[in-house]
Order: sequence, then structure tokens, then C-alpha cells
Amino acid sequence: MEREFHILRNISMFFVALLLFYLVANCFGLFHFIGILLRALGPILLGTFISFLFEPLIARLKQRGLSRKVSCILVYLSLTGLVAMMIIVGLPILYRQINELIRSIPDLIAYIQSLDFSFLEIFPLDEIISWLVSEGGRYLVAGVGKFFSFLTLFSVGLGASFYLSLDFEHVKDVYYRFAPRRYRREYRIISKKIGHDVFIFLRGMLYDTILFFAMGWLALGLAGFPYALVMALVLALTNLIPYIGPYLGMLPLAVLGFSRSLELGILAIVICSALQYIEANLVSPLIMKNALRLHPVVGIFGIYIFGSLLGVVGMIFSSLIMHCLLIIYQDFLKPIILDVKLEKNGQIVYNCDEIDEKDE
Repeated sequence: MEREFHILRNISMFFVALLLFYLVANCFGLFHFIGILLRALGPILLGTFISFLFEPLIARLKQRGLSRKVSCILVYLSLTGLVAMMIIVGLPILYRQINELIRSIPDLIAYIQSLDFSFLEIFPLDEIISWLVSEGGRYLVAGVGKFFSFLTLFSVGLGASFYLSLDFEHVKDVYYRFAPRRYRREYRIISKKIGHDVFIFLRGMLYDTILFFAMGWLALGLAGFPYALVMALVLALTNLIPYIGPYLGMLPLAVLGFSRSLELGILAIVICSALQYIEANLVSPLIMKNALRLHPVVGIFGIYIFGSLLGVVGMIFSSLIMHCLLIIYQDFLKPIILDVKLEKNGQIVYNCDEIDEKDE
């Protein structure tokens, strides 16, 4: 009885502390400060992410006899060349199609107004049209500015990641020393499990998005759909949002298709449905391999919470964040709450290396 009371008390204290932290952080604007801090540290965080993402590839090149410096140069030169080729080839096409899409907005608005559906009366279409006309240009200019800001951020982050990759082993040792010696063993185990799952998830998400974009561009192009590149990009980006993303991407494509003809609108829905079926039943199981095993309720809860805190980026990475939080809870907080000593688990470790005995 005493043990059950101890467990219940620890669980209650944990949730009360979590609630108090949220209330205090919300009252003092801590989340706003965290957002400013994350934006300031954006290049370093992006560089850390890129170096972490390419470390397994660099490690494989090292196993083939190349030095770390040569491996890093080959990987980052390939990445830089790929990005440059995508910008040189794809950006002019994207720019031209966006301009054509903007010029077709009046036709889309006229089509929506011509729909004789009673439910459309609840929407203030005149106000929406006025807002699009007055604010659309401003948001377009702001979007172009954000795009070039992202290019600057990516360039700085890529340079930082190159130097982090050159000295990755030392960076990893420094990272492990952040933890108190008492919890260093648990810290290493949790870090390796999270590192393994994050790498599998991000690699799978990258491959899945590229394949989905390529399939969408090919299908829309062969079908003679207007603005195929832009629409394929919209479908690929919205598909990153779990559960609701595919429907968000289908909506503008269907509206654009029906504004041209009934056949093209139906074809747009068929193409979206076919792409989703192929991605969900063939591509995703092959690439992701159930990297994140989350209950749908937990996933939807994560979308709501992190979408509210971090916007679209939070919605995209909500499943990954929830998975990492579950690992931290199960391997660190749960043993403390339940007063159970963490056992060594060698089933999933990053790079399959063992825990150093000196840090236990």
C-alpha cells in the first residue's frame, strides 16, 4: 500500500509541476523568449541537425578507408551541388508558374462565386476577395523575403554543420558531459535511442517527400494539369503534416481543377487519392518501416499542442517530438516516478556501440 501511495504521489507531483511550469511560462512570456532564442540560434541548430543527419554516411565512407576530412568534403560538396542544381533548374520554373497562378486568381474567384451552393452563403466571399486583393501582394513579397532569409540561414547552417562534422567525435563527447555524472549512463542510453529513431524518421521523411513530390509532378504533368510543379510542391509539403495534411493538399488542387473543367477536377481528386494510396501502402512502409509507433490519439494531440506553439513546423514534427518525449518518460522519468532502477537495454543503440563503463 505504501508503494502504491508513493507512486501516485510522484505521478501527481509530476503533472502538477508540469502544469505550474506551463502557467508560469505563459504568464511571463517564456515561450515568446524561447521562440526568439531559437531564431537566434537557428544556424547552429540547423548545422547540428545537418551534421547529425549526414554522420552515418560519413561513417560509412570512413569504413571504406577514406579519412574524415575527405569524407566530409565529398558529402558536403555533393549536397551543395544538388541544392545549387535544384535552385538553378527548378527556381525559374517555379517562379513562372507562381506568376501564372497569381494571374489566374480572378478566374478562381469568379468560379467560386458562380457555385450555387447554399452553404457558401455563410462565408463572406466579398470580404475574402477584398482581403486577397489587398493583402495577397504583401504576403507574396513577405514570402519571397522569407525564402531568401531561409537561403541565408541554410548557407550559414551548412557551413556550421561542415565544421561540426569534421570534429563530430569531440562534439559528441562534449554533449555527453553536459549530464551530471549520476545520470550520465541514462543520458547516454536515452540519447542513443532518440538519436537512432530521429535519424530513421528524418531520413525516411526526406526520402518520402522527395518521392512523393516526384510522383506528383510526373502525374500532374502527364495529365496536363496547370502549374504542375507548384501543385506537386504543395502536395508534398502538406503531406508532411500527419493525418490532416493530405486533405489540406487536395483542396486547392481540386478547386483549381474544377475551375478549369469538371473532368480536370475529378482527375485532380483521382490523382491525389492514387498518390496517397501509393505513399501510404507502398512507399511509406518501405522507407519509414514503422519508425514511430504512436497511437493516433497521441499523434493528433501532439499536432494540436505543437501546432499551437510552433505553427506549421510544430505540426510537421509533432509525431517526432511526441515520440522523443515518450522515450524520455519511459527511460528516465518513469523509473524515477515508479522508483525502479533503469536497466541496460542494448537492443536499440545509435551505431550499435555499447555504453562506456567509465560513464556509468
